[in-house]
Amino acid sequence: IDGSTTKKGDSPDAGYYDGANRLYYVGNGGISANLETSKISIYSVDQNKLIGDIDVPTNNVEAFGIDDNTHRLFVNMRDHHEVGIFDLNTKKMIKTFTAEGMNRNTSLVVDPKSKRVFVAGRAPGILYVFNEDGELVTKMSIVDVNDDMHFDPIMKRLYISGSQGLSIIHQEIGRAHV
Repeated sequence: IDGSTTKKGDSPDAGYYDGANRLYYVGNGGISANLETSKISIYSVDQNKLIGDIDVPTNNVEAFGIDDNTHRLFVNMRDHHEVGIFDLNTKKMIKTFTAEGMNRNTSLVVDPKSKRVFVAGRAPGILYVFNEDGELVTKMSIVDVNDDMHFDPIMKRLYISGSQGLSIIHQEIGRAHV
């Protein structure tokens, strides 16, 4: 993705490496490329080339993650205040979901084992925890202006970095602790 495909600059941003399938997903297009929609380009590490795209009906793809169990891609569609669920077999969106007040949803992490999707919003900093079908499980205050999030499946901890510092959430099925 060299930024010249559309003659406007594709503006690659978010990325996700699927180690199990050796694919790298790159979000691009959208508002930063002066385009109304975005796409997620799929790069094969083994073939050393782009092998496809997923069209995303948003102008601001921020983060995404894969649930290998269901072969679905969860995409933060920030300008719509939604998360889209895409079937990786068909490369089509099958559903969107949101929560009341979700704003500037930036970071997203999928935990396939607990069937949870973690979404961090800004202004104010709020962590939204959804089940795999997009139903809100809980929400809590976290560091504002967050930009990245990582889930440690061994320690069952979620690390969220932002402008005021770091929020660490310990996951327990049925409840979470800050």
